Amino acid sequence: MSSDFKMDDDIRQIIQACKKPEKAQAVIEWLAERCRTDGIPFEDYRWKSLVNHVCAMIDRSLTGEILDIDPELFRDVSADSIMLSKNIVDVVGGIADEEKYLLSIHFEGVKESI
Repeated sequence: MSSDFKMDDDIRQIIQACKKPEKAQAVIEWLAERCRTDGIPFEDYRWKSLVNHVCAMIDRSLTGEILDIDPELFRDVSADSIMLSKNIVDVVGGIADEEKYLLSIHFEGVKESI
């Protein structure tokens, strides 16, 4: 299980494609540090998926797009994953609080693979 949160070419390309790459870079760096601190190990493909999701969230924060998310679908997701996702939603800003549910699946996937 990897947890080095590499900023390889794929990650840099995802960040550069974001509508606000400097914000994406800052959020991703914050998230990588948070995951290191919390001991959340991401495999490279899961990290890439999470970075892509965060960049899409940043783009939605600029366009005002709101996803239709049913929180009831996420009732089995752990409170820890929801809380971490809520922190990320707060750092991104300007997006619906319900985005935390969709984002939490990334952390649940890591927990299940450990």
